Parts: sequence; C-alpha cells; structure tokens
Amino acid sequence: MTVEMKKEIRKRIACMMGTTQEAIRKAEAECDGRLYMGPIDAAGTLGGFYLLHVPVKGKIEPTLFPTEYFVKQKEDNA
Repeated sequence: MTVEMKKEIRKRIACMMGTTQEAIRKAEAECDGRLYMGPIDAAGTLGGFYLLHVPVKGKIEPTLFPTEYFVKQKEDNA
C-alpha cells in the first residue's frame, strides 16, 4: 500500500528538508504503508508514523512522518 501526503504538507516538508515535492511523491509511492508507533509527547502518548525514504542532496534520508500528514488510507483486503 502506498501513502499520499496532504498537498499543503508535502510542499512545506519539501521546503524544510531542502528537497523537491517530486522526490517526496516518489518516496510516497515506494512506501510499504507499514504503520510505526512511537511516543509523541513527554507523557508517552503513542502516535502513528509512516517511514519514507526521501532523497535529500543525493543521500537517502529515512524519516518518520506523523500519520496526520497523510490523506486517510484504506488497506487492501484482497
């Protein structure tokens, strides 16, 4: 399952990371859709993340992005 980042988030993230929106789209298409859980605050509250491997300045930067950055995904039941 691929993932799709919200358009306004993708633009902001690309600018912050020093990469292109196209590079992030490619990373989204290659994402396996596996959800990772991890703490999101000091109290230890768990949140979901997707791992994207985004190329930045010629190097792959594996980065966890919160699920709220993405359009709601539906898993394939087939």
